[in-house]
Amino acid sequence: MSGGTLSDNTATSGAGFFGGAGDTPVKLTAVTIARNHATGAYGGAGILNESALTMTGGSLRDNAAPVGPGGGVHSLQGSATLVGVTVTGNSATEGGGVYKDSGTATALGGVFANSSPDNCAPSGAVTGCSN
Repeated sequence: MSGGTLSDNTATSGAGFFGGAGDTPVKLTAVTIARNHATGAYGGAGILNESALTMTGGSLRDNAAPVGPGGGVHSLQGSATLVGVTVTGNSATEGGGVYKDSGTATALGGVFANSSPDNCAPSGAVTGCSN
């Protein structure tokens, strides 16, 4: 997907975008994912990732997962690479911005700020992200 906005959705998990399990790479370029709400324990209000996700540019902002991890992104498995993405104002039980469960999660540049309770979790698990 190139350009566009995924916003104001509610789902159990992956309210903004669900990158399903499998080997198919998912590429998001200059996409805004905002104000989505995940109501279930898997969280991932902005993105629930189970594949090989690359997001370049764009933003993950103001997404909420009040009973699960990963307000912006929950990388449940596979890989998640964020290149020059702005991740701000997201909230979750942990990993308000990005939560890495298994697999890899990498941030290359971009902005990580003002997510609650932290920008990335577990601490040190998201390469290139600072809390």
